Amino acid sequence: MIKWFKGLTPAMQIGLVVVILIVVIVLSRKVKDFLNKPRIAPINWNNVPVVGNDPQTEQGVYWDPDPLAKEIFTNLEGWNLKVYPETAQKILDLQTDDQVRLLYNHYNKNYAKDYPTLTQLIDNEWPDVRGIYKKAVARLKGLGLN
Repeated sequence: MIKWFKGLTPAMQIGLVVVILIVVIVLSRKVKDFLNKPRIAPINWNNVPVVGNDPQTEQGVYWDPDPLAKEIFTNLEGWNLKVYPETAQKILDLQTDDQVRLLYNHYNKNYAKDYPTLTQLIDNEWPDVRGIYKKAVARLKGLGLN
C-alpha cells in the first residue's frame, strides 16, 4: 500500500490525503450527531388519551402531538422578539405525563433545529415574567427529559 502511495504523483498524494481527511471529518460529525441525539422517552400508551375511533380499523385514535409541536416550532424556534407563554402553558395543560413524553419525542425527531431538545428550547426562552417557561421546563426535567 505504501509503495502504491509513493508511486503516485505529489499532486495525487495531496489530493488523496485531502479526500481522506474530508471523509474522516464528515464521519466524525455523523458519529457526534448520533451520540448527541436525545434519548427516546418511554411511553405507556395506556396513559395517552384516545380522541376518537378510526372508522376503517374500528380502533381508537390516540392524541396527536403534531399540532402542538408545530405550534412550538412556529412560535419558539429561531430568532423571535415576541413572547409566547401561552404555548408553553399548553405543555403544562397536558393531561398525562405520557402525553408530555410523546410531545417531547415527536418535537425532537421532527422539528428541533436551534436546540437539540424541547427542554433546552423552552429553557432558553426569555423573558419569563410569569414563570410559565420555568414551570414547563420543570415538568419536562421532572420526567427526566433533558
